[in-house]
Amino acid sequence: MSRYSDYWDWLAGPLAGVGSPLTPVPFAALLGAMFGCYPVVLALRDTVPVRWGLAAVGAAHLVFLLMPPLLQTDIFAYIAYARLDVVHGLNPYTNGAGAAAGDPVYRLVLFKTMHSPYGPLFTLASLPFAPLGMAAGLWAVKWWLRSRASAA
Repeated sequence: MSRYSDYWDWLAGPLAGVGSPLTPVPFAALLGAMFGCYPVVLALRDTVPVRWGLAAVGAAHLVFLLMPPLLQTDIFAYIAYARLDVVHGLNPYTNGAGAAAGDPVYRLVLFKTMHSPYGPLFTLASLPFAPLGMAAGLWAVKWWLRSRASAA
């Protein structure tokens, strides 16, 4: 078990225990290093075998799929608005997440009084994830969003 509560262990997902949480300074340094490496990759693009490039892209997709959400809470809002409808019988276009303050996902939503800003088709597509609960819902939504991004 990590130094975080059991509540947060599920959020770390399959990579729990790999590495340690980043504070803002090391995170900014790593992000800066990635931006710095981009021109190097562009300069060397013709020398890298296609298979290596495709393997690197596939590995990056896998890491981003398996890691916890970073820098945004939208994924929790997707789950919260779906749970408002499916679990609590409330319309996410007339109620914010605060209408179900007892719901476990409520703690993770940033804008608790805001009505759903997402379109009806996206909201309808997210409804099947509501009964899965927070942990399974989070990973299912991440997979769904990743598969949509890969298909685009």
